[in-house]
Amino acid sequence: MSDDKSTPVLVRLAPDQIKAVDAWRRQQSEIPTRPEAIRRLMELGLQPGTGESIEQAFKRWWRELCEDDDTPEALKQLDLSDSEIADWFSNAVLHEWESRARELARKKPTKKNR
Repeated sequence: MSDDKSTPVLVRLAPDQIKAVDAWRRQQSEIPTRPEAIRRLMELGLQPGTGESIEQAFKRWWRELCEDDDTPEALKQLDLSDSEIADWFSNAVLHEWESRARELARKKPTKKNR
């Protein structure tokens, strides 16, 4: 923490938000506690940057990809709306989290095989 005088703050998180925080925690070299992970994520979010969300960055990337001469015509012709891009992005992220969770579950020893 940045100083010794911190103020406790109660924050309610939806189950999908907790899963996202926990997924981020597991990607760190040393897994931080949930409160520490939330503090770190908050600091990252408050750093000066582009001002765009990940979803906005993904939309921008998609638009740039479609304008690129090397992009296959089949992709360019998809002509996705912003809401379709957002849905696609959300589903891709959710799929990645679920895949990582399954992988971690396979690696985690059970009581039977300890």
